[in-house]
Amino acid sequence: MRRYYLTDILGTGEADIDEFRPVPAEYGVNFAWSMPSSADGLPLNNWGLVEVSLAGDAALAAMAADPRLDALPFVARETLLAEIDPAAVAVMRDALARRRIDVGFTSAATFGDILDNITWRSNHP
Repeated sequence: MRRYYLTDILGTGEADIDEFRPVPAEYGVNFAWSMPSSADGLPLNNWGLVEVSLAGDAALAAMAADPRLDALPFVARETLLAEIDPAAVAVMRDALARRRIDVGFTSAATFGDILDNITWRSNHP
């Protein structure tokens, strides 16, 4: 199952020298991420959503301790918010609020709905 994180954006954007990248890029894991940018190529936000699809235990432990990352609950996309551990939901809400991402979702939402909302918010700061 894939893991999702809110990540700080690293780099200056200088091509082939210091390109923009998510924090998990430093851990040698397989990832995909979203970093919407303006017409001039600069990030619209200081954060992105990253999906980690393959990572070893050491990398996962290191990422868990990295303050530049906020792990989202480790659940399937179709899981209802009401079915997720309330402590994990509270941590997720705090991480979203810290990054100024609208946290106005209901318990009827699925985790996939929340991920879609984060993606939409990243494109509409």
